[in-house]
Amino acid sequence: MEVEDRLSQLPEEVLISILSKFTMEEVVATSFLSSRWRYLWKHIPCLNFNRPELPNMGLNLMKIYTREIMRHISWVSHIMDYHKCPVLEEFSISFPFLESVSDAAGREVFKWLNFASSRKIQSLKLDFSVNGRWPENIELSEYSFPTELLSSSLKGLKKLTLNEVLVDSQSVESLLLSCPFLELLSITRSYLLVHLKVVGPSLKLKHLVIRRCPMKYLEIRNVNLVSFTFRGSTTNLVLENVSSVLNIDISIITCGLLYKLAPKITANFTQLVMLTLEGFHETTIRHFNGSFPTFNNLKRLMLRLYYLAGYSLLESTPLLEAAPYLQKFTIEVIKLLLLS
Repeated sequence: MEVEDRLSQLPEEVLISILSKFTMEEVVATSFLSSRWRYLWKHIPCLNFNRPELPNMGLNLMKIYTREIMRHISWVSHIMDYHKCPVLEEFSISFPFLESVSDAAGREVFKWLNFASSRKIQSLKLDFSVNGRWPENIELSEYSFPTELLSSSLKGLKKLTLNEVLVDSQSVESLLLSCPFLELLSITRSYLLVHLKVVGPSLKLKHLVIRRCPMKYLEIRNVNLVSFTFRGSTTNLVLENVSSVLNIDISIITCGLLYKLAPKITANFTQLVMLTLEGFHETTIRHFNGSFPTFNNLKRLMLRLYYLAGYSLLESTPLLEAAPYLQKFTIEVIKLLLLS
């Protein structure tokens, strides 16, 4: 009995919408289903490329990694050459940026970014990080985001995520001014990002994520943020008129620093609904001595604590008492050994 293919009978725009939910590897695979599906991938508005699968052990890993990543880069470029959708909603690419392929990869990434900007890209993600353990003998390089694109060609951008991509403070601030629709900005591991000002009620920015950048100064003022995530260490945190923030995730491992910043955080983010704090137990909780600032609107609280033997977790009680309307409390404890 022949099974009727009802899916292929759907209008083309519906099929394209469905395909947009998948990665490009999955999308291209559908081109073999039938003649109806053969060229649909050329018209999807979302290009999301998974990182290539790489072995973590074996002989000649450098040669294997170089070959596989160059094959991946060539495949992405091939897709770009035949893509026909006039507007890109999403473009996402992820692979380790090897020193052995840095020149060729840099040229291709620049072409992809120009391609994306010409298609009025709305959501852009570049992830050149590594996953899990990395072989010591395989050297990584770094990609610098083209400053000329940040300041002029991405005006329709709504989301920007950069992981292991070099971008300096001036370029980011220029981006904020030149992208009037930007709602999400996420930057991870950019050692050039040391000072940042996110200032002005004209900004549409709703979500700000700064992770593992060597920040020395961070100013957030007169911005209608909804969420703020920070991983790092900075003593200069300037906050003003940011009470719109509902969700905060702060991780500061430097001993004592989170304790110093907490009053500033709680005084300015007065409407918090969700709060996540990560740090050493004795400096995150212990030094408040029962006088933790009150969180009147807090509904969810999560603590990720690096815990040294000899301290009691009951010392977190003042923090719980400071959240009278708390609905959910989660605690993760990472126990550290105290070496003598």
